[in-house]
Amino acid sequence: MNLDSLDEILRLCWSSLFRGAVQSRDEFHTPVMATYDGKQPNARTVVLRETIIDTRTLLFFTDVRSAKIDELNHCPFATFVFWNPGKHIQIRAKGQLTLHHKDQLALEKWKQLPPRNRKDYATLQAPGALVETADNHLPDFWSEENLSISQTDTFVENFVVLEAVINQLDWLFLNRIGHKRASFEWNGTHWLKSWLVP
Repeated sequence: MNLDSLDEILRLCWSSLFRGAVQSRDEFHTPVMATYDGKQPNARTVVLRETIIDTRTLLFFTDVRSAKIDELNHCPFATFVFWNPGKHIQIRAKGQLTLHHKDQLALEKWKQLPPRNRKDYATLQAPGALVETADNHLPDFWSEENLSISQTDTFVENFVVLEAVINQLDWLFLNRIGHKRASFEWNGTHWLKSWLVP
């Protein structure tokens, strides 16, 4: 990989994001997502579910009752921070988000989720709600061993796909010999590539 070539670095960014989606142990599988609620920024770790390079799209799943939904309805933009400590590479990806709730994309992704993965959307209270105990707060019938798809179908009501179309990438490589930083901005037809002071 030629880290003196902006074209190569852009390809590296997208191949890294693609790998982060398909390999659950990859460093880029769980970026930090930052949103804005109108008063202050909020950040949390999310799971990168899919990367579609041709359309500059990243997909994430969440619960419709979570605070980030209200934040994205207020301001439909987010920044995702990916960090690979082994390679000393950070990628910040900024884009506009579309929420898919009970539409074709959401239903398609829901059907692909096995029952054990649906529990993230099956809690009796909303994520972040105050509770008395540290239980999982799942329905009484929930059992990892004997759970059927049909038992979990009702929780599609809580399932949302976040579709982020990325319009800006900021790549940073930390190296004791000398850091490198590059910016990529989508202008509607192609990426504008620039070097930045690290």
